[in-house]
Amino acid sequence: KNCSRALVAALGFYLHDCWCLRGTVLQNPAMLVHQSSVAVCIASILHSKGVAWLAPALMSMSVPTLVQELLMFCGTIGMPATRPEVRALRLLWFSSFAASKLALLPLWLRHHESPEMHQPNLLPGKISYMLGLVLNLRFMFSAARDFP
Repeated sequence: KNCSRALVAALGFYLHDCWCLRGTVLQNPAMLVHQSSVAVCIASILHSKGVAWLAPALMSMSVPTLVQELLMFCGTIGMPATRPEVRALRLLWFSSFAASKLALLPLWLRHHESPEMHQPNLLPGKISYMLGLVLNLRFMFSAARDFP
């Protein structure tokens, strides 16, 4: 019950993000597609039975946002990207981004045979998660290329 409440709140957050990003659909739709894929994953979990254990791994995708906010603060106060603190934050962001985006894969490998994972309601979530994973890999390769 508490997990469902948290998922509903998270779904509201991602739907709000999608609404705010609607103006970017023609210039750069990647972020809108990403946020939409997470919203579909959450909705699929909410519509499925016995898969609430997927929620913590899915919600871990928000962890890099904290580090990203710290990096944006460093940019706002004018700290150069070559400073050791900023470089450490960038490395922490990259590693937390990679770990959080790949967090559901071990769970899927461990439980892919269980009947809960084969519910028709979960199929859109699986497809959208894979789409989001492809976008996340693209984001990670771009970020890795930009390391100083």
